[in-house]
Amino acid sequence: MKKNHTTGLAWNPRGGDAASFVAGATAAAPAGGGAVATDEPVSVGASVSEFEELMSDYINKFVGLSTNIGGPVATIGAEVDKCFKAQTAFLQMVAKSKKPAGWPGCAEILAPMSNCMMAVGEVSDYGEWKNHCQMMHAGIQCAAWVAVEPTPGPHVKETIGASMFYGNKVLTAAKGKDQNQVDWVKTWKEFLEELEKYVKRNHTTGVSWNPKGGEAAVAGGGSAPSKKGPGGPPPPPGPPPKLADLEDQRGGKPAPNTGALFADLNKGGGVTAGLKKVTKQKAASSKVVMKQKGTKVTKKMGTPKCALEGRKWACEYYVDDRTGTIKIEGCSVKETVTIFRCINCVIQITGKINAILLDDCEKTSIVCTDVVSSIDVVNCKSVEIQADGRVPTILVDKTDGCQLYLGKSATDATIILSKSSECNVTTPGATEDDDGVEQALPEQFSNSFQGGKWVTVPVTHG
Repeated sequence: MKKNHTTGLAWNPRGGDAASFVAGATAAAPAGGGAVATDEPVSVGASVSEFEELMSDYINKFVGLSTNIGGPVATIGAEVDKCFKAQTAFLQMVAKSKKPAGWPGCAEILAPMSNCMMAVGEVSDYGEWKNHCQMMHAGIQCAAWVAVEPTPGPHVKETIGASMFYGNKVLTAAKGKDQNQVDWVKTWKEFLEELEKYVKRNHTTGVSWNPKGGEAAVAGGGSAPSKKGPGGPPPPPGPPPKLADLEDQRGGKPAPNTGALFADLNKGGGVTAGLKKVTKQKAASSKVVMKQKGTKVTKKMGTPKCALEGRKWACEYYVDDRTGTIKIEGCSVKETVTIFRCINCVIQITGKINAILLDDCEKTSIVCTDVVSSIDVVNCKSVEIQADGRVPTILVDKTDGCQLYLGKSATDATIILSKSSECNVTTPGATEDDDGVEQALPEQFSNSFQGGKWVTVPVTHG
């Protein structure tokens, strides 16, 4: 991408109308006697060819592995195939068209991709394929890079960590049992890494439209309006859309406004500007309503919150939230994070932090980068920690079930256990192509009196 789309998608200045790539759209002649895009074959550019090679090298292989695995994974593979075929057609259109007004809020152009993304999100399983589905729920968001400005590259990078949090679980479970599943996860990870590089090379600040191209399609399927010239008045507007065209064929429900969804991605913190504030008194008086099939909570709980108090981030009382919405962002080396009594949640911590404390939590997973001091796990059950950066020390005390996923930068960490059981550590393989290595930390020790002193060694089995 860096070589071909440095500032965005490289649209073709001699190409046709972008509307020709949208079902039912027609190219409109520009007012004022301007040139009309022709149907002559035009080169789509090296960047599009590079993207097509990316699809051929990774997506085709991924779809084939998905079919071999079967079940919900095969369904996901089919939707991923449709999504990136639609994205290839979109990039071909971009190479031939100018940037339309209102971009990226053009729902009709984005609909083929966004519909497939939503279809992947609707595939769910709570048994054997749970982690596979969750991996792709997070990973398919990479396709939204075309609607992200001005930094689409970091958007793709974020999906790698979120997707591989569950992908590593699939690798651990399938290692030595099903090579198709191992190759399936590795192929998807490699694709995301190559997609990030492609976006950075070719679309650094957003999709590279062709300033000399034809008129691109906008919401509603028409072509972008052109300025009035001496050639005469513009043609009258077309008939209003039929009600049937606005309904979702799958259920008769109104089709989702995907254009507004993609437009909101660029608002950042402004997307919450219209929300009403809840007073502390009202929040304190409200009760936590558990879902009918949710986790049964026996501990005394308070009001969920995630806020910075002085130099300490307090994240407390969250239940059944594994969607990745609990995020602690913009941390500094002078701040600490305390996660207290969270149950069945996923918490992401970005930025370099001083220390992290996980206290009285169950079935909770955290993802972090660099930690200056230590990660402390106290009085917890069945927790998971993924450290992608440097972590000097990890302390595990009075904990039953702790799974540690350490990146290359964290393999020199010192792990101290006390009164704990079922603690496993997964570290990277010798090369990037090798599977992660999982090892159990000893919880039993043998003591013998030798040479006038007691000698303690861990107990090994087998």
